[in-house]
Amino acid sequence: MTGRAVIAYWGPGLSGKSTNLCVVREVLAGHARDERAPSQLIEAAPDRVLFDLGAEGAQLELFAPPGQAHHRLLRQEAFADVDGVVFVADSSASAVSVNLAALEELELLVGSRDLELCELPLVFQFNKRDLCDALEVSRLQELLNSSGRPSVEAIATRGVGVFPSLKAVARELKRCGPTARAKTAGGSGRVHIEEEEDQLLGAVLGGEEVALDTPMSCGGSGRAEGTGSPRGTSSWLVRWPLALAGVIGAFLREVLELGWRFAAGGG
Repeated sequence: MTGRAVIAYWGPGLSGKSTNLCVVREVLAGHARDERAPSQLIEAAPDRVLFDLGAEGAQLELFAPPGQAHHRLLRQEAFADVDGVVFVADSSASAVSVNLAALEELELLVGSRDLELCELPLVFQFNKRDLCDALEVSRLQELLNSSGRPSVEAIATRGVGVFPSLKAVARELKRCGPTARAKTAGGSGRVHIEEEEDQLLGAVLGGEEVALDTPMSCGGSGRAEGTGSPRGTSSWLVRWPLALAGVIGAFLREVLELGWRFAAGGG
């Protein structure tokens, strides 16, 4: 790979994008203490992780733009350098509208490059699978991934599905080929994964799963980004408040989205 490949974690606010980066950052920091590790952590922040793959000039940058509606312009600017996307979807039934809005925005940004979404290296991560009101994966596939792109189930706060998602989007980058990737990257041609670098990437990402003993808090945002009682809880005393909270959450999301659209239209 020549230069830097940029992977964006896309999705609505509080879907778990920053939690994914938190898990990757912690694991890579652990690798950094091992002299035999094939990677070097260069930069780590709540919304960005940059690491060296061990080959000359080969770097992988992961970043998570904020998903809230009022950060739309920031996301448009950040998308200019994106080579691949992990779409982090909130599995909650109350999050359907914000998931669809985030996907629609992604399609518009890809279209601004004169591309189709099918040309973008893209993986869907269905996060928050531990919530009581999580939709069935088949329903999420129908709503968000009708074209059948690679998908991964995840509970990011526990590390489940984080590295499989990253490995899947890396495979998509390789599968698309250098010509398609150069087109996706605005013609820069900076992304080209060679066979030996693909092996290094596999060594960096390690096994197929990293399960954490305790949930990641990631600066206190973990509760909002994907914790809850396991599906199948029998007690209605647990399920009823969660269902009510889901309804209230959906209503508030709609109000905020309508307010943003009204303000944008008035401007």
